[in-house]
Amino acid sequence: MKMKLENTLIITFITLISICFNAYSEERTKEVKACNEAVNKGDAETALQYAKTILEKQSTDYEGLLCKGRALNIQGKYT
Repeated sequence: MKMKLENTLIITFITLISICFNAYSEERTKEVKACNEAVNKGDAETALQYAKTILEKQSTDYEGLLCKGRALNIQGKYT
């Protein structure tokens, strides 16, 4: 009986963690997509706002840094 309860709790815990990560991933993907669309339209200011939002959540986010770099490139700020 103890083993079944332990297994059930482990499975429940892993499922909850998976749901949390998937929920965050979808939100971040929408922000990255919006940032890239702004870059493609040439709207550097909007893209920088999206990049800032992404990087506030995780400062080392690859997609956020990439989008920020592209937006700065549009403005001619290469450094």
